[in-house]
Amino acid sequence: MLHVALTDSMGSAAKKARYTAWIEHWIPDAKIHMLSYTLDNLSEMEQCAGLVLSGGGDVDPLLYHRPDAVPIAQEVDKKRDAFELRVIESALRRRMPVLGICRGTQLFNVFHGGSLLPDIEAAGYQSHRGDGGDRRHGIDIVPDSKLHTLSGVVSGEVNSSHHQAIERVGRGLRVVARSAEGIVEAVEWEDPQAHSSALLVQWHPERMDDTENPLMHSLIVHFTATIQHFITS
Repeated sequence: MLHVALTDSMGSAAKKARYTAWIEHWIPDAKIHMLSYTLDNLSEMEQCAGLVLSGGGDVDPLLYHRPDAVPIAQEVDKKRDAFELRVIESALRRRMPVLGICRGTQLFNVFHGGSLLPDIEAAGYQSHRGDGGDRRHGIDIVPDSKLHTLSGVVSGEVNSSHHQAIERVGRGLRVVARSAEGIVEAVEWEDPQAHSSALLVQWHPERMDDTENPLMHSLIVHFTATIQHFITS
């Protein structure tokens, strides 16, 4: 059995179910530990071999020193931020594989001293928000990046449902994918040999129905492999 930590998206039951169903589909022997400050169950990280950082509401702008952005932030949950920063610290301390999705990627970046665009549209970019469902758009991937190696593509199409994105990249991270207009779509370690695996994307692979899309499929396959390696190493 593979024990997987999943941060609670604090959204609807349907959204939570998409994460758990996706993980269970691709990792049939997974036991999912839903982590939340409401359960105060950080200690369950000790049982787990991999961490999925879910999407959800905005990261508190004060965490990346943008008090001016507080009025435009949406669904900020300071208790969630504080709890999940401890979750990230625990995962890094144990060198546990991490898969970051949307807000999860943004918070991982902030943990490492990076900053966010508080609102993509206000910054002059086209909307990346969902419109009765996820948007779809193309991305370009840096050749020879880990994402390129795993997916086998240097461009592709992903889904989109967010209004924030990474602005300044955190310590030790580098941008490896952008949308056509320049929005950061994926980051990874500058020196992957110095860290455990971290796949950090802005899109929502758990909501992508095109299961053969390498920008969905390769993420969960690699995440599974890194969990198995974590257990045996």
